[in-house]
Amino acid sequence: MATKFQKDLQKYAELAVRVGLNLRSGQRLLVRAPAPYGIAFEHAPLVRYIAESAYKAGARLVDVFWGDEQLELIRFAHAPRDSFTEFPRWRASGPLDYAERAVRAAPNSPALLDTLALAYADAGRPDKAIEVQARAQAMLPEDPYLRLNLARFYAQAGEKRKAKAELDRLAALGDRFPKQDEVAALTQGLGGRQP
Repeated sequence: MATKFQKDLQKYAELAVRVGLNLRSGQRLLVRAPAPYGIAFEHAPLVRYIAESAYKAGARLVDVFWGDEQLELIRFAHAPRDSFTEFPRWRASGPLDYAERAVRAAPNSPALLDTLALAYADAGRPDKAIEVQARAQAMLPEDPYLRLNLARFYAQAGEKRKAKAELDRLAALGDRFPKQDEVAALTQGLGGRQP
């Protein structure tokens, strides 16, 4: 018999799939964490409920990128230093494939364009990330989160002046944008002074 917590977790997963994602029959779902390591194993119960809800909603396939921070720490402690620049191509191409499919289905969605831009950045293609993010930003010019990602992509591409201009706009928002600590860290990372 399921505990109250398990029942609540299952309801949360159903809500995430049906309302948050608005998943439709025939669609595919990729579950991954924003960090490069993937979904931590302690989140398996929620991920399983999400997969179950997605399949019940008609998903064709649910892919999960699992990760283990302990394995990453082991790598950093024992692998040759020159191997740290290596990254499996499949880890970047999987999310990119999903994001491209989503944007083809809804090309005027700023949220999906933002996701595609993040996938391009993760794949080491900041030029494409900037191009796509600029489209999303043009659709929602007042969205500070889209602007923050655009600044990140400019920084990744080495376009410090453009990154700094976006960060300055965000810093000018002050308390109206709760990510000022990230704005300050990015600005400092560019060699500029903190706002």
